[in-house]
Amino acid sequence: MPILIDINSPTTNYCVNFDSAFTQFPYTFEMDYVRVYQLSQECDTNKTYCNVNVAGFESRLYQSLSIGGSGCTAAFSSGNISGLGNNYVLLNEGVSIDATMTGTFDVYPCFNGQYFQRPASPANPLSPPKSWLRKYEQSQF
Repeated sequence: MPILIDINSPTTNYCVNFDSAFTQFPYTFEMDYVRVYQLSQECDTNKTYCNVNVAGFESRLYQSLSIGGSGCTAAFSSGNISGLGNNYVLLNEGVSIDATMTGTFDVYPCFNGQYFQRPASPANPLSPPKSWLRKYEQSQF
């Protein structure tokens, strides 16, 4: 199946305090592998979260998604979530997102086999390929 993966690294986030006078452009990145995750979908579910945090939130695409509301506390910090809805995403009163949180909330169409953004890092991530480790070790000397 053909797939287009756009890998982009904005310099505004990663090149802070560098002296461009001594940097050779264009800058080249070498990548050995890219990990892609399939989007979890519940396109027939209208999901409502009242009292929730990162640990209790399930990042996936719903028919509709509502978070917070009167008397609710939906506090997100120190994590990465994707809150997507096919019809709508509604962030009500009681929702708070602090500066340590990365979150994407958007309206997105439902169709089979689609991919969207990187989910939260797994507790036990896979090791990089040995070819990458060899290249990395050689570059350290």
